[in-house]
Amino acid sequence: MKVKHKPIIVGLTGGVATGKTTAACMFRALGAEVIDADRVARAVVQPGKPALKNIITHFGRDIINKDGKLDRKKLADIVFSSKNRRALLNRLTHPHIIKSIHDLINKKRNKVVIIDAPLLFEAGMEKSVDVSVVVWSRKKDQLNRLAGKGVGRGQADLMINSQWSAERKKKMADFTIENTAGRDQLEKNVKKLWMRLTNKYKLV
Repeated sequence: MKVKHKPIIVGLTGGVATGKTTAACMFRALGAEVIDADRVARAVVQPGKPALKNIITHFGRDIINKDGKLDRKKLADIVFSSKNRRALLNRLTHPHIIKSIHDLINKKRNKVVIIDAPLLFEAGMEKSVDVSVVVWSRKKDQLNRLAGKGVGRGQADLMINSQWSAERKKKMADFTIENTAGRDQLEKNVKKLWMRLTNKYKLV
């Protein structure tokens, strides 16, 4: 009888425009299964879901479109500039997101499962992973990448400053991945960490 081995759970995080999602894709190419926490977050606020009902209770029905779905932009406009409102939204949604991620993990068969989670530490999800990893860039690199996507400087500053700093996350993480010199460097650093993980957990 085959014994089902528990996968190694890696929490991958990083600020906006640091290259975290690109790193997640690189890990997938190396053989990891990737769970996109943002995708899970969208799923738990679909019509009829408890999380959406809680959001409506606290933020009102004005944030709901005619089709019954959440107007994510309108909600973002409400909470983006308010630390207290962001904290409230997180309290309403994070338990549902974490439960859904755990359910997905239980279905995975890969040796390594990457949770691509922008708010890994903010949501306390680092307690649920075996290894935490932060992808980091300099702020000027983040600004340049956001500018390339058409985001103005003022909005970009708000986006970056609304998140925990790279230094704070780096102090909490088990490993860090530097992304300051382009895609080749990022891929090299991802592969280097992959080898460390596979050796550490004897996955090869």
